Amino acid sequence: MSTGNGCPECERWEQRFNELEMEGTNNKIKTLQRQSYGIRDREYFELLLYSLHQKKYALVG
Repeated sequence: MSTGNGCPECERWEQRFNELEMEGTNNKIKTLQRQSYGIRDREYFELLLYSLHQKKYALVG
C-alpha cells in the first residue's frame, strides 16, 4: 500500500494502521465468542459475525 510519494515513514504508518484494524477485528470476534457461549445454532452465530461491524461500542471509563 504505497502512497506514491516515496516516503518510507508514511508507508510504515499505513502498514501499522492495517495491523491495528486487524487486531481490533480479532478482538471483536473473540469477545463475541465469549458472549455467545452456549449458542447451538451455528448459522445464527455466523449471522452475528456478519453483523459485528455494524455495531458501535462506546468506550467505558
